[in-house]
Amino acid sequence: MNLVNIENELNRMKAETLGDTGRKLEILSEMIKSEISYLERSGRIMDRLTNILAGKAGRCRRAKLLRVKEKLEKKIAKSASALRNMKKHKEELYANLIMQREALGLTDHEWIDNFYMR
Repeated sequence: MNLVNIENELNRMKAETLGDTGRKLEILSEMIKSEISYLERSGRIMDRLTNILAGKAGRCRRAKLLRVKEKLEKKIAKSASALRNMKKHKEELYANLIMQREALGLTDHEWIDNFYMR
């Protein structure tokens, strides 16, 4: 292999690495949006449950609703924790992408900020 072929192969590998990190950021961004949507829906359901429980509900129905509310609270807590972890991982991936770009001499990251950190 000559020097030109080696340089071409290195450039291909660099571009591939940047692309992989970008794809991971895109996927993670979609997962975060989905988790936020789930938490919003769950919050609305929790509000309705709270309103129903504050009103006049029979003893049997109240017991069922309290169990549902308890399960939903656990799911919301688990989802909120997952969301925090995803956001932390996104920040780490973003920092990694910026370091990779700077190592390649790319210093303008404005479009990266606009695309991935919206």
